[in-house]
Amino acid sequence: MFQNARDVAEAALQLVEMARVASQYDDLAQVSTLEIAAAVLAVHVSDWHVREHGHAEVRREMFEAFSPEWEVLRQLSRGIKHAASNVEQPTQRNTAWEDTDG
Repeated sequence: MFQNARDVAEAALQLVEMARVASQYDDLAQVSTLEIAAAVLAVHVSDWHVREHGHAEVRREMFEAFSPEWEVLRQLSRGIKHAASNVEQPTQRNTAWEDTDG
């Protein structure tokens, strides 16, 4: 589906545009879903960039310079994409940052 970082970035922008259109119809659930999907894709642009060009050691600096919110988005994205439940009822216990049920 994606061939390079530009493809991922363009897909994220298309999702943002779809969210904008959905907001015109007051479909807030759709808007939220599309915005979360766009954020997940946008965060992964850096992974594709490193895959194409290397320099993983400067990735964080480069993307944080572009967007100070990048690290927070990256953590949220990883939590959404890599969530794994290890308890039957996670709502019955306190969760912490970086919790596997996060």
